[in-house]
Amino acid sequence: MVFPALAPLPVSRTASALAFFSFSRTFAQTWGVTIGSTILQNRLDKTLPAQFGTQFPSGVQIAYAAIPVIDNLEDPLRSEVRDAFAKSLRVVWLAMIVMSGAGLLSVGLMREVPMQKTTDGTYGLDVISHPPLPDAEKHGGAGVSESAATQRTEPEVSEQ
Repeated sequence: MVFPALAPLPVSRTASALAFFSFSRTFAQTWGVTIGSTILQNRLDKTLPAQFGTQFPSGVQIAYAAIPVIDNLEDPLRSEVRDAFAKSLRVVWLAMIVMSGAGLLSVGLMREVPMQKTTDGTYGLDVISHPPLPDAEKHGGAGVSESAATQRTEPEVSEQ
C-alpha cells in the first residue's frame, strides 16, 4: 500500500519515502499531544476554582494530578472542578477540530496520480553483482550448502 502523498514517487524510492512519512507522522503526533496538553493545562489554570488549585504545588501538571482527587471532593467544589475540566476539554476539542479541518482542506491540493503498475524487489537498495556460486551438485556437494546457494539471488523487477 502506498499512501497518496507518496504515489508520484518512483517505486524504487518508496522505502525511504515511507520511512520519512512515518517519521513525519510520529513528529506530528508528538506536536498534537503537546499542543493539546498545553491548551488543557492553560485553560485549567484559568478556570479551576482557586481553593482547588492551592492543593497542588506550583509547577505541577494539574490536568494529571487533579483527576484522582476529584472523587474525594465535597459536592459544590467537585461540580465546579468537573465543569472546569469540561470547559477546558471543549477548547482542546475545538483546537483539534481546526487542525483537522486544515488537514482536510489540504487534501484538495493533492493532484491525481495514476497508480504504479510496476514493483521493485530491490526496495531502493543497490543491487551488487556477485560472481555465481559454485553448483553443489557439480562439485559433489563439497563446501557449498543449499542455503548458501540461495542467499545471493537477486530480486526481480516485475510488471503487475
